[in-house]
Amino acid sequence: MEVLESDREIIRRIFYSCSTQYKGRNPRLYNMGFTGIKKYLEKHRTGYIYMDDFRELMRDMNIEKFKNNNAYHLRVKPEFFDINIANIHTNA
Repeated sequence: MEVLESDREIIRRIFYSCSTQYKGRNPRLYNMGFTGIKKYLEKHRTGYIYMDDFRELMRDMNIEKFKNNNAYHLRVKPEFFDINIANIHTNA
């Protein structure tokens, strides 16, 4: 599979950028890791996205990870928050 334009639209619709890393207990404020972002993306698109395609999508959109862990500078918008997916985060 390849990166689709709809994947970019889904990322823009579901997530918002945040430059600081949240380290508290509220799962609604966690910065999402690659697994969580992938799960949200697969939930809202038609089918599975391969890890290489996911990395290419993040590179194309200039979305970087924090230097010390696998969390991205992204948080889920409140209207799309799903506790089942949020528990998969890889925030350290």
